[in-house]
Amino acid sequence: MRIPGPLRSARFVSRPNRFLTVVELDGEPVEAHLPDPGRLKELLLPGANVWVRPASGPGRKTRFTLAMVEAPSGELVSVVTTLPNELVAEALEAGRIAELAESRVAGL
Repeated sequence: MRIPGPLRSARFVSRPNRFLTVVELDGEPVEAHLPDPGRLKELLLPGANVWVRPASGPGRKTRFTLAMVEAPSGELVSVVTTLPNELVAEALEAGRIAELAESRVAGL
């Protein structure tokens, strides 16, 4: 599965509220929507590498959505809360999980 993009590299600056972050993108502070309202204190550290994607739509307050954070271990962590469901659905439909090869996702 490809994560919708294009993704742009940035640095985490702050989190003013549960759904809003400030990142440094191309040397400028930019607000980005955070889809995950969880604490994420182990990930959202000042200076952490993050990836944002452009987003638009009626009523949007930000031009970007935060998609991934680089953990201190170097692993990339998605902060898009719907992504796990999409990954599992794709894996089931493609038969990539042997134990669930006969399973299907309702509505697909």
